[in-house]
Formats: sequence, structure tokens, C-alpha cells
Amino acid sequence: MTLTGDRDLLQIVYKNLLDNALKYGRPGGAIRLVFVSEGALLRFEVWKQGEDLSEAQLSQVFDKFVRLRRAEGLAQGTGLGLFITRDIVRKHGGEIRAECPGDQWVKFSFTLPAPT
Repeated sequence: MTLTGDRDLLQIVYKNLLDNALKYGRPGGAIRLVFVSEGALLRFEVWKQGEDLSEAQLSQVFDKFVRLRRAEGLAQGTGLGLFITRDIVRKHGGEIRAECPGDQWVKFSFTLPAPT
């Protein structure tokens, strides 16, 4: 299946989500990548082991200039990576979300329209 979109911008999405998992994941923890075709949507997931996020934190992760604290303090960065990622996904007709299903896993997933 071939995805239609701006290749450079979509690479930024993947890079930002992977960078986020590496930066905020548990040292030595696992990162899991998932791709699922669901009818008219393509769903991409990046899972990371690390600290659970509260509902308040999950609601802020895509906001401009937001940088969440980790157990060892504030991570380096501008707080723009996930904000830019959300904007790119939306401009491609998709949606992005962050979830914390528990057991110290955080999932970032985004959907894009499947090519017709």
C-alpha cells in the first residue's frame, strides 16, 4: 500500500515520535512500532515504556512549548516537536492522540486516510 502525502513532512512526524519515545522512555525500556490498515484509515502507533502520564499531562502533550517533567527533571528541547507533529498529521487529514493504557506504557497513535 502506498501512502499519499508529503514525504518530508511525514518523515518529521515519524522522527518526532521516535525521538520522543527515546527521550522520555525508560532507559533500556522497549519501544514498539505498529502499523494497521483499518478500512479507510491507516493507523500508526509508537509505544514506549516509561512513566505513566496523567490525564492532565496527556491533554497537554501536543500543546505549543509544553515539556513534561520526568523523574530526573526536565528533558532538553523546545516543546515544539509534538505540536508540529500534530499540525502535520492534521494537514494530511489525520488525527493524533496520546494514551496511557497503564503498566508504564504510553502510546502515541495517528491515523491518516488510506489511499483510494
